[in-house]
Amino acid sequence: MTIIRSYVAEILDGSYGTISREAGQALSRVGESARGLAAIIDDYLNVSRIEQGQMKYEIAEVDLAETVSKTVADLTATAQAKGLRLTYEPETHGSFIAKLDGEKMHQVITNLIDNAIKYTPKGSVTVRLMREPGTHSLLLSVTDTGMGIDPQVLPELFQKFSRAPGAGKANAGGSGLGLYVARQLLEAQGGRIWAESSGVGQGATFLVRIPAA
Repeated sequence: MTIIRSYVAEILDGSYGTISREAGQALSRVGESARGLAAIIDDYLNVSRIEQGQMKYEIAEVDLAETVSKTVADLTATAQAKGLRLTYEPETHGSFIAKLDGEKMHQVITNLIDNAIKYTPKGSVTVRLMREPGTHSLLLSVTDTGMGIDPQVLPELFQKFSRAPGAGKANAGGSGLGLYVARQLLEAQGGRIWAESSGVGQGATFLVRIPAA
């Protein structure tokens, strides 16, 4: 998958000469499919490591505000391609340093924002970061105006191979493992993840709480 994505990117960048607009569009779809397949492979590998107790964590002080900002920037083009508005609204004061595995936290944030984009046909995705009042924790939220989730289904979302009803129509390539992996990665580092929604068609918010350093 990495080789496929690399060649697609080089061709689209013009490294092998000029291509037609139609060919560029087709290659973009190939690149997006390869990215999706790579993500599914990563999910399966992570599940295997987690269940065998072989997942390793490199804990260090991480500026969560910087990590979230970079992830939002990386996914802005994906949101714009769907006609969505992706915004980041960090709290403007206080420290957002946490002791965790920065790469795994980036993986979790990417999964949540990418999911919000995939399951939002129109409107917006808003990412917020704040210090949770009355606690020594940082709170990250990803809110979308998408398909929403039946409140009765919410507790099952973070189980292995679990997907909300109708999710397959919006994202046929989903594995049902992304949220399970996110939950395992966060809980292993003292964090928590959950989801809130008023119902189908009313959007959803995914929240992550992690201890501040």
